[in-house]
Amino acid sequence: MTMVRMVVIAAFAFGAPAFCASSRTVSPVVLPFAIEEIYGKRPVVAVRLNDHPFKMVIHSNAGFSAQLPHDVARRAAVSIVRHSGDFGIEGPGKVSVLGRDEGVLPRLQVGSRTYSDVAVSVFETPGEQSTGMLGLDWIAARRLVIDYPRHRIVLDSSAKDGIRLRRTLVGQGYRAIPMRRNADGRYTVAVTLEATTRPMTVSTVAGLTIDQTFARAAGVELGVVINDDYGPRGAKVSTYATRRPITLTIGPWRSTPIADAGVLDNAAYMSKPRSPEDGNGGMLGADFLIANRAVVDFGSGVLYLRRPGHSSP
Repeated sequence: MTMVRMVVIAAFAFGAPAFCASSRTVSPVVLPFAIEEIYGKRPVVAVRLNDHPFKMVIHSNAGFSAQLPHDVARRAAVSIVRHSGDFGIEGPGKVSVLGRDEGVLPRLQVGSRTYSDVAVSVFETPGEQSTGMLGLDWIAARRLVIDYPRHRIVLDSSAKDGIRLRRTLVGQGYRAIPMRRNADGRYTVAVTLEATTRPMTVSTVAGLTIDQTFARAAGVELGVVINDDYGPRGAKVSTYATRRPITLTIGPWRSTPIADAGVLDNAAYMSKPRSPEDGNGGMLGADFLIANRAVVDFGSGVLYLRRPGHSSP
């Protein structure tokens, strides 16, 4: 066992964040992603797990470094460090008997970059086990930029890269909106719906989802049930359409009327009691980001949205 692996395992054992990354200065790497329909639109990149080809979703609303199903983790020689309880579903509403484990992946290759001893959460997700996830901790550590109109991501971007990106995009008619990280580490922006403002998570996956408490406070009327969603602990939660299109204001940016937003109870979806401090208003998901030709610079903490009606690349 390498010394680095021992450090990572010790971090798991004592509950510390367990992501191992080099501190030396590196040049950025650009690589393509594809949008796939996996319970909604998701950006997917090709990777290698210990030299085994695989695909992983870039998932900024997933609170871990990386995720793999148990069978894939076994084939990729993931070292399991500990079991962390019931989590993950193998079918709609059916909690997996395998639960969730935490482990260490010896080697992850993304584009031309190889990362060693990557912390991995191992649990099941519904559907075919053909993708894993690169989550919030990995995205933050890699200072990732995701460019939806160009279908590319940038890894290991620098502060200077962020300054150049801002100059370019603002010159093309984009609005630069600062993001803040909440107590869970997720990237959020302040969103106003009618006269009510709440932070909403910038989520690289799925659709535009308004939390039901935000919708209620803003006076949004609910329409028909769009579908039933199943949370990672088996909860079944209905998602509703809005009766009329809604308009969102985010800093200096204002949307055109949006007819495809969903409304659901996020706390119920996660099987968590809702606390008075839980003021999250929902998720600006991939549908929203694609429609507005978004570029998200997680390294510099900026969401770029194209001004409606402005012609840009």
